[in-house]
Amino acid sequence: MKRRLACVRTAPRRGRGARVEMRNIARRVSLAEPRLRSFLPGSGAGDAAEGRSVDFHFLDCPLPPVHLPDGTRPFIVDPHMGDDGRGGHLPLDGPADPRAAGLWADCLNARAQRAGLGLQLRTPRFFAEAVIHLDMMRSGSELQGIMQLTYFPREDDRLGAEGFLAAMGLDRLGASEKSSLPASTGSTGSVLLTGLPARPSLLDGFVEGLERLGWTSTDVVLNSQFYAGDGPDKFDALRPRLNSWGRAWHCWIPGWYRDGFDPFLSPPEPPAGEEYRYPVAAYVKRNTTGEDPRIQIDVVHVQEGAFLEFLSAEGPGRAKHYADAAGVEVEAWTGPPADRRLGAR
Repeated sequence: MKRRLACVRTAPRRGRGARVEMRNIARRVSLAEPRLRSFLPGSGAGDAAEGRSVDFHFLDCPLPPVHLPDGTRPFIVDPHMGDDGRGGHLPLDGPADPRAAGLWADCLNARAQRAGLGLQLRTPRFFAEAVIHLDMMRSGSELQGIMQLTYFPREDDRLGAEGFLAAMGLDRLGASEKSSLPASTGSTGSVLLTGLPARPSLLDGFVEGLERLGWTSTDVVLNSQFYAGDGPDKFDALRPRLNSWGRAWHCWIPGWYRDGFDPFLSPPEPPAGEEYRYPVAAYVKRNTTGEDPRIQIDVVHVQEGAFLEFLSAEGPGRAKHYADAAGVEVEAWTGPPADRRLGAR
């Protein structure tokens, strides 16, 4: 299960001098933590000429814009990563969360390249009974639904992956094929159901089937995944609507900062209620993902000014440790990370 993100930040300040000082603070943290990887242009973190990109993770925050209002594109997305450069996932509360239906309808109406809902049952032992992905894919002008189910039976449970799918009542809606997984995974295999109707009723049937099987617990978590593979313009058009469903998005952009773009100095002042956030450095321990950084530093631009935010999956003490190493005063956000707002405690 993902650990809760801790956030501490400097006070917002205006002016070029304040932004240059923030850059120096980030550099001082780098001196205190040699394992911190800088994402700044010229740092050697990413080199397009040599095909090396970096992973920018936007954690528990609104999806960021691809284009700024003045036309600036801060990032160049690694072309080898396909759709993964424009999208993200938003955790929802169970299969019947009303936001799921809204997001599903938005994605159908937008005819996005790919969108989907992933469901996982969490237990105190972090073991999943089933992992289900319900995706909408586009092939030319046609939309179709695809469901992949990987089933992990409990003791004395002989239902199996195909039986679970049949009990949901969705096995008759498409063509299924079974793909085996290594026995060491503890699953009974993975079933792929293709050709499902890409309609709102598909999600309704999905939720009804889960409710019949007792999947109504708050431990059942939906992740709404969205990829705008058609291009940045479509993503930017959809972004406000997607952000209206929740602020706790995780967005991953593999690539580089565009030549000439300085995340500290370049962004113009954002509109009211908007933020421009740019990861500038991170240290992620081995065997973890970018969602669980030991430390990540973002520079955030809002109408009130710009500030540094120190993020850590290891608690506020860890985040403040790195701020102290740079000799900077910070304030901690004590509420849910996705609800953090400028000036709140």
